[in-house]
Amino acid sequence: MKEMNRREFLTLTGAAVVALSLAGCGGAPGAPTPPDDIRVQQALDALNKFRRDKGLTELVYEKELEELTDLLISPFVKEGKPVVDKTKFENDVNAKEAEIKQALFNKGYPIYDRHFTAGLGPVGTDKLETLKYPTNEVQRQNWLTYMSGGINMEVDNPHCFAMSVRNIGGEDYFIALVVGEKFPH
Repeated sequence: MKEMNRREFLTLTGAAVVALSLAGCGGAPGAPTPPDDIRVQQALDALNKFRRDKGLTELVYEKELEELTDLLISPFVKEGKPVVDKTKFENDVNAKEAEIKQALFNKGYPIYDRHFTAGLGPVGTDKLETLKYPTNEVQRQNWLTYMSGGINMEVDNPHCFAMSVRNIGGEDYFIALVVGEKFPH
């Protein structure tokens, strides 16, 4: 067996280090990170059961999208009310939302043309509201129907889900986001 010189040893060692560091990149994806909030996990479980029963694909929780749902619900939390002035909301959110969406788009999320936001809607012409987190069976069924119907109408190949639930004035409110599957750049 030929003895290795120092240069050959360093070259092979360097190649091994590079190979090991790349082993964690681009290979088979790991298991999705579950949400930290049990209410969000319960909502995702119920939504996926509902979708399975309807023959629809299940959604995976995408931790990276939480930043956007947290941002969208933050003006309501800051005001301590489920309804805020649209102008105030836009001032708090729009610039940062565009920055976050661009960062997510750069990571492969097709959220510019294919996303669905639930729990955020207009009240008249100058106000926005966030919706109550479903607490009884009727609310839960309405939410599941809304989420699955809206997802199918708005998102091509729905895949990723994120949700923020926050307590406002003693009750839980939510904003959820569904986007299509990541695509390679």
